[in-house]
Amino acid sequence: MNLKKEIKSFLFLLFFILNFHSTLFSQTIFNGVLINSSDSAVIPFAIIKSVESGKYQTTDSKGEFSFSYLSKFQSVHFEINVIEFHGIVEHKINGDNQQKIFIDLSSSELNEIVIEGLSAKQVVEKAIKSIPENYTDSGFVAYSYYRQYQKVNGIFRNLIEAQLVVLFRLTNSENVITDENAFAVLHMRRTPINYIEQTSETDEFIDLLNQNPVYNQLGSILNLKGLYFYHFSFDTTKTYDDYQINFSCNDYSCDKHGIENYNELDWHGESWATG
Repeated sequence: MNLKKEIKSFLFLLFFILNFHSTLFSQTIFNGVLINSSDSAVIPFAIIKSVESGKYQTTDSKGEFSFSYLSKFQSVHFEINVIEFHGIVEHKINGDNQQKIFIDLSSSELNEIVIEGLSAKQVVEKAIKSIPENYTDSGFVAYSYYRQYQKVNGIFRNLIEAQLVVLFRLTNSENVITDENAFAVLHMRRTPINYIEQTSETDEFIDLLNQNPVYNQLGSILNLKGLYFYHFSFDTTKTYDDYQINFSCNDYSCDKHGIENYNELDWHGESWATG
């Protein structure tokens, strides 16, 4: 009986000691804020490791963070990683609800950069020079649909509708892509063709292909040598991110009006262009 009483007394004493120990060294929440000692600004989004627990935290937008630790600790250690600082900081715990952790982040100068603002004309010029990089420069085939008609004296005439295969034969010379076209007609329907006086008898489909300013820059708005004839301006009323540039030319337009020797006639000023 005495042995059983002694065992019970020992277990009771052990339980009391363990309970006292756990009460004495219970878990406590450490609330901290990381501050730059040079200007007293909080440091957001820094990575902090508690050396005692091995756990990680990231400071929020206000520089705040929290860890749990044993109340027996009178000081804690943090490994801090942030731009311009990496090291271990010891902090003595005080009675404040929020502990202030100070580190010294010296200001650093970034390399100077120059942002060049381009005028509307310079943006167009840069886009034209980038055509060989942004567009294919090797031949390809395109399946196409074509429709044309004329309106003469208020009457619609000469309707043509066709499905075509168009061959783009491209050549890249001196960073300028030029195009030579050929096409085959797969299907076509048309009304009886009636060429009336003063209507064009040229091949309108080939003329349409020649109006492609990307691959036929000569005689188009994308002719680098002719940009000084144009006035360019940004459309500042647009709210989306893409550039929209307005242009105007009071001297001529790119439309040759179906006249084959348009350039030789030198009809300077007979039309103008906006877009």
